[in-house]
Amino acid sequence: MWFTETAWPPMVILSVIGIVCLWMWSQGRAMFYLVVGILCGAGVVGSFLADQLIITDREQVELSVLTLADDVRRMDEANTLAHISARQDGLKSVIKSGFELIADIEYLNITDVSVEIIGGGGRARSHFRANGGIHVKGHGDVGHQPTRWELTWQKESEDWKVIEIQRLNPITGEEIGTLSRQE
Repeated sequence: MWFTETAWPPMVILSVIGIVCLWMWSQGRAMFYLVVGILCGAGVVGSFLADQLIITDREQVELSVLTLADDVRRMDEANTLAHISARQDGLKSVIKSGFELIADIEYLNITDVSVEIIGGGGRARSHFRANGGIHVKGHGDVGHQPTRWELTWQKESEDWKVIEIQRLNPITGEEIGTLSRQE
């Protein structure tokens, strides 16, 4: 696991130290400063590469949120259900009911994504807003629908699976029914 949320703090610190050392080397030609400057440059490159290669649990869950949302937008029921834990049959039936209500999703924008790792790393909670234009069977285009969600995820083998879904009021944050009509 990376020791900071992003690679930028160590990259900036190493860059500043490296520049100062190279400047000091240029003033007095002390080989020590040249070596430290070069090592700092290598550290910057190494930090960048490590950041690109290391994917934290938080980043995995965030990617899962975006993939899940894309599957929902494409009305891909099978792939959407693949994001749900195998032990959550009730949750799967709610999702199937939701797919039966919706004729089409015109667009779906995901914003305000935040992920918190809980329970010693085996669980995570994601919060996000999903705003989209939907067409409900029997009602047609119901226009732009702002929604807010909180999903609880559990790591199962190497994948993160949803074990709980809470739909929240987009303004107050109070929990509302998953398939309830928004007032």
